[in-house]
Amino acid sequence: MLTNEYVGINESFDSFSDQTYYFQILQSSPEFPSEKIGSNQGQRFTIIYLIGILLNSFNLKDYWYSIFIILNLTIITYSIYIFIKLIGNFEKKLNQNFKFILCLIILFNPYFFRVSIYAPLMINDYIFVLGILLLIYSIFFNNNFLTYFSIILCSLSRQTSMILVPILFFLYIYEGIIYKKFNQIKYLICILLITLIFFITYKISSSFSLDSNYSN
Repeated sequence: MLTNEYVGINESFDSFSDQTYYFQILQSSPEFPSEKIGSNQGQRFTIIYLIGILLNSFNLKDYWYSIFIILNLTIITYSIYIFIKLIGNFEKKLNQNFKFILCLIILFNPYFFRVSIYAPLMINDYIFVLGILLLIYSIFFNNNFLTYFSIILCSLSRQTSMILVPILFFLYIYEGIIYKKFNQIKYLICILLITLIFFITYKISSSFSLDSNYSN
């Protein structure tokens, strides 16, 4: 944090232009933006929109910059905690030094940690990473509730969650072949959740977003 460069809001908007659209969503909530915004960013409106409603309810919108930095640091701290819990399962295969190096790779990744305090409105990216880690954690520990929660988190934060559909279907088939039973219906429910959330967010955001190229 001490070695990070703090350039101010406008310059960070120039470096990470997605923030301009996210800022419009934040400022307009509890309404939607009056001007059309980018289709990809518009479809990721949910989390920033809900945070905007909360800030508006408590008259805290003027402090959004600091609040988003705090939220990002909280998300990243929890992500690292989940990551440590995950690699803790490989106690016999990984020594402590290697685990420590793996954690440092996350911390010193410039796009992950530094951007979270340089361009705080990129919060969807960090929520998506947390969702992926929670999904892996839930599969390891067979926690169905956490599986559904992580899928919803991923789906609301980024459309990239669609790549999970073939992966989840593969897990469903794989476990059926290995364990000779297709009782992991949670994977099919997750696929349904991802698809539904994708189309719902697309439908809602189409009213304030530019046309997308999804049909192509």
